[in-house]
Amino acid sequence: MRGLDLALNKSATANITLQVGTVSATVDVAEAAATIDTTTAQLQSTFESRQISNLPIIESANNFFGALNLSLLSSGVASNGGVGQGTGPSVGGQRPMENNFTIEGVDNNNKGVTGPLAYVPTDATAEFTLLTNQYGAEFGHSTGGQFNTVIKSGTNQLHGSLYEYFQNRNLNALDAIFANQGFTSTPRFDQNKLGMTIGGPIMKDKLFFFGSAEYAPLGLAATAATTLKAPTAAGYATLDKLAGISQTNLKALETYVPAAPSATGSTFVCPGITSDACNAKTGVTIPTGVLNVAGPNFNNFYSGLGSINYDPSERDQIRGRFIYNKSTSFDTSANLPAFWTPLPQRWYLATIPDVHTFSPNLTSETRLSSPSRTRISWWRTSTGPRASTPSSSDSTAATPSRRSFSCSACVVNTTIATSANT
Repeated sequence: MRGLDLALNKSATANITLQVGTVSATVDVAEAAATIDTTTAQLQSTFESRQISNLPIIESANNFFGALNLSLLSSGVASNGGVGQGTGPSVGGQRPMENNFTIEGVDNNNKGVTGPLAYVPTDATAEFTLLTNQYGAEFGHSTGGQFNTVIKSGTNQLHGSLYEYFQNRNLNALDAIFANQGFTSTPRFDQNKLGMTIGGPIMKDKLFFFGSAEYAPLGLAATAATTLKAPTAAGYATLDKLAGISQTNLKALETYVPAAPSATGSTFVCPGITSDACNAKTGVTIPTGVLNVAGPNFNNFYSGLGSINYDPSERDQIRGRFIYNKSTSFDTSANLPAFWTPLPQRWYLATIPDVHTFSPNLTSETRLSSPSRTRISWWRTSTGPRASTPSSSDSTAATPSRRSFSCSACVVNTTIATSANT
């Protein structure tokens, strides 16, 4: 507005004339509303590849569930709170052990603690579906949720991806609990997930491939489970001079329990005296100290996935899937380093389904599958403990490694589906 004089503490009035214009309206429909599926009473949630890759997913420290974490976005699904039996969420108020996990229809249940067995990386997941209630009888197995994962396949175009997800201590503020304990920096928590995917054609319109590889190292701050006390060097010297002390046992103690750097307390021993009569007056004082022992706290997780799709004709579809998981960690639950044990674990899942269409309302699917889990553990033979009690005649013989397997035999399933024409 120009040419209008304004004075302090006075109101000014200006009359403005507006011309009547034309009225127009535009309606754009970007996406139709979701329709209700009246053919089934089951309740389900489906997450596609773009949602799985773009939605934030926070993995547990040593438990990778991939797209299965998105199930918490569904109604009636909640975290088990760490008190339910099995791993995974609680569906409809039931325990996690009531859930059923499949990969393209193949059983993927861990028979030991329940929960998923093989891990499918998020960037290798084409679709994830959760059925929570009123699902068909063909699913069966469990009364909880039905978790089914579909793996990506190749197309006529070559495509791939490189990615990294990470959580790092340098990105986190110092927790008040640690600050009150005198910490000046955040304890170590470094978790990375580095991976790649690639897919494309082998024969155009006929044969396609897809592959995925992922490496997920995790490093955590290590703390001793309990306070470990041991004799000091002077204490060991005193024990060595005492009569009635078994030198064999003393040497074994010195081998597995090093001397404490300094004395913080003492204990007493009574060679040749019964335990009832042993006390500080009748025994010999042995200076002891605290051993600061903290074992390595890490987990290296590897995942490999291969997918083959072959369409020999319009009526036949042959698929091939292979998943390989490898976990390497260290069991430091024992107090002494000599008793720490490496824990390598392996998971496999392989399946070859063949789908044949006889007519528009008659199809047949034959599936050969073999899910398995292998856990390999061994013991040191030179300075560590033995897997079995050695005989008195051979106290230094090497102990062979032990391999324990838990796997399922190959399963062949044939399904014939029919549908009536309407």
